[in-house]
Amino acid sequence: MSRLALLVLIFILFPSPGFAELLQGGVSDLAEALPPVQPSLRAGANFNEANLPAMGTVRGWYWIPAWAAGIWHRQTMTYDLPDGSRKTQLSSVDHFWGQQVDNRSGIWNHHNEPYGEREEMPGIIEWKTVVMKEPVVVSNEGMKVHFRATTVQVERASGRIRRSYQQEEMQNLRPAGPSMMAQESWIKFFDQMGRPLGNEHAVAQLTLSQPFVPENVDRKTGLNLQQDFRAFLAANNLQYLMPGEGGYPPAQAGGMGGVPYGGQPAMQPAMQPAMQPAMQPAMQPAAQPAWQPQMLPPPQQQFQPYSGGQYTR
Repeated sequence: MSRLALLVLIFILFPSPGFAELLQGGVSDLAEALPPVQPSLRAGANFNEANLPAMGTVRGWYWIPAWAAGIWHRQTMTYDLPDGSRKTQLSSVDHFWGQQVDNRSGIWNHHNEPYGEREEMPGIIEWKTVVMKEPVVVSNEGMKVHFRATTVQVERASGRIRRSYQQEEMQNLRPAGPSMMAQESWIKFFDQMGRPLGNEHAVAQLTLSQPFVPENVDRKTGLNLQQDFRAFLAANNLQYLMPGEGGYPPAQAGGMGGVPYGGQPAMQPAMQPAMQPAMQPAMQPAAQPAWQPQMLPPPQQQFQPYSGGQYTR
């Protein structure tokens, strides 16, 4: 089984004791230093878009809870200041979560890193490349996601790079009511040589701007997501989650907890043949999930979550 298969969440009916604590984060979760930015993207160099990382080269899929799926809009963020006060400023962005659905109504998100953002600013053009978007914990209680990005500021008149810097972010996301999501972020900045510059803590509220709808084509790379998802399941011995040829089942919300990547719930029963009803979960009322999630095949190698230092995929 490939390492990508270890990014498959193991479903259990209830979160394990103490699971909520795993969603907590902080600057201590982030790196002490980062590798330097490549010389062609450092301050003083002539900017060439071809020197940016190739987009969409990371492949793989991971399960997300139903409440997180859809397009979410953030308008502002509120930052903690050193004097104890807070400052709210414009931070308008849309986040896309979930592209495919398995045959048990589980929603899955596609790795499409690196991906870029281009912003026009007075006198400069800012190019931000998100090189890592790695789920650390995913459950119905919340998600903890680790980001890393490089930003290059280019002088509009000369085409020369004025400044380059890097940042890491540990982002916690939680449901906050109907069509609402709460975000809490710990952000650490680094210079172009990977040396730390400072930290920030911020919170925000996101609003669901478009409910989840399966996507069959990646809007940035043109990749056929339906084919890629099916190939991922087949390659990682997850055929029992393969979507039916006739389409997708409706997404179900709630009822399925999660564990951090690399963990395994000790009491999860194994899949039993249909002729052994004694080991099958009892039929639930219509309001309950109709199926009992099962233990995935044991991994052949242990997934090590990011714990600081240089991240290697």
